Amino acid sequence: MHFNICKKALLALIAISAILTGCSSGAPDEAIKQAIIENQWSLKFKVYIMDDYEITNSYTNELGGETYYVYEYDAHVRACPGCTISAMVKETATLQGSVSLVKRGDNWYF
Repeated sequence: MHFNICKKALLALIAISAILTGCSSGAPDEAIKQAIIENQWSLKFKVYIMDDYEITNSYTNELGGETYYVYEYDAHVRACPGCTISAMVKETATLQGSVSLVKRGDNWYF
């Protein structure tokens, strides 16, 4: 009987921990993706289309009472199909950079 109570308590602690960790895990994927597109002129102006990205490093900074989430990334891109492409634009490429996002209310800003 005692083991059963300890097991239930442990499961409850794991569940609470998972919920709390999920709340502070950072920016959602869609917000990060949009920030990367806005950060890279070749994506913003559709020279390239982003297939996917990989976060290579992430950390937080505190400024003015707000938490800023910083993401360094490699964006895997391909040339825009059907677009006039200069000879300097590769068919595929990896763009590197970093973006900072902050949550204010329910919205993410970069």
